[in-house]
Amino acid sequence: MEAEKRTLLIVDDVELNRAILNEIFCKNYYIIEAANGKEALDIILDARKKVDLVLLDLVMPVMDGFVLMEILKEKGVLEHLPVVVITVDGSEQILEKAYSMGAEEIIIKPFNPDIIREKVKNILSMYIRMELISSMGKLQHLTEEDTEDQLSADTGTKTRIDALSTRTLYLLELEREKNRVLANLSGDIMFDYDVKSDTLSFSEKYFEVFGRDTVIEEVSRKIRRTDIIYDDDKQVLVNNLEGLSTDNTTMRAQIRLMTKDSGYLWYECFIKSIWDMDDGMCLSLIGKFVNIDQHRKEISRWKEAADNDALTGINNRKGLEEKILKIMKENGDSSGVLLFLDLDDFKQINDSKGHAFGDKVLRTVAEKIKSCVRSTDVVGRIGGDEFIVFLNGIGGKDAALKKAEEIEQKIQDGFHGYPVTVSIGIAQFLEDGAEFEPCLSNNGIAP
Repeated sequence: MEAEKRTLLIVDDVELNRAILNEIFCKNYYIIEAANGKEALDIILDARKKVDLVLLDLVMPVMDGFVLMEILKEKGVLEHLPVVVITVDGSEQILEKAYSMGAEEIIIKPFNPDIIREKVKNILSMYIRMELISSMGKLQHLTEEDTEDQLSADTGTKTRIDALSTRTLYLLELEREKNRVLANLSGDIMFDYDVKSDTLSFSEKYFEVFGRDTVIEEVSRKIRRTDIIYDDDKQVLVNNLEGLSTDNTTMRAQIRLMTKDSGYLWYECFIKSIWDMDDGMCLSLIGKFVNIDQHRKEISRWKEAADNDALTGINNRKGLEEKILKIMKENGDSSGVLLFLDLDDFKQINDSKGHAFGDKVLRTVAEKIKSCVRSTDVVGRIGGDEFIVFLNGIGGKDAALKKAEEIEQKIQDGFHGYPVTVSIGIAQFLEDGAEFEPCLSNNGIAP
């Protein structure tokens, strides 16, 4: 007895998705397509069109999948029409809602074609059996052989797709070209990592920016040895990748990459992992590199402006404190020494020579102080005529006194025709308190 060919209704607003599902099922089922829930509802309620199972996307315009299921449930249609939801969102909230609305099965994208075929086959078999049982009169005359024929009515045997239709190939190529154009327009570098083949494929922009092959094989072996990723950032990337799971499918990290013409530049790496939800295996990683080097530099400039004294260009109170405490925390060094400098009679300089001259004096003093210290020391202006120097790792107060005398002499020698002198106090940093503000207070400098 020849099996009856069943009809599937594929409901998805993306034509490519419909085409792919059509390819999977078209050899064993009649296929009807709908682009939204409203179209699907009209088809299902049309008595001339016998739909045996619905493959339903949830997010669609006009009418989404949830609204469609709600209407079908109210009309009692779901009692005899199985709905298989196909969605990319596998969250517990979505699953619970879909099942409560009457979904017979939920399949998470991406899916294995063989598995979805079997699930559809099993669901149809169950509903066919229910139809047979409900037809009591007919059931009495069914022979065992007839029953087997009915139960296998088809339901779609596992079939390998040897060739894609012209329509599907066209849509796939169109989608690929759209993605390529969008990637080039945005300037982002797109990539796709296939876990099974351990192969990483980049968009054409990758060769333009980095001057390297766009296809890399044996990635898992090469990632720690490559010179394209800045050494200090490799572990950052690896740690983020290892944190991906079915519950945490996305990551982003800022890393430095070696470009063809500009050396290492900062990029933000965005990755979305694709999983086989049936066996919990990661199938691929899709992502992009976005150049954020200019943005990082802008942030650095803003931070520098916030931490620097606008007049002299050296650290202000905030920048001074942050840098000193950072050094002490990193080094655990108790030999840091603070020099407190206060220009003598600076008000008299302003009153007699004017504020423009006074500003010039402050800038010159800052330059003289910087010329006397090392790059590992910290210099800052914390008030009108008050400066601080942190001598990092200097050997005791005797060495600090010698440095203070050098700075004092440098300042006095820096002005001709008008005497500028300075008073300097010295404090062992940890002896006077580990906190910056108490140390200032202990030396008579108010915040």
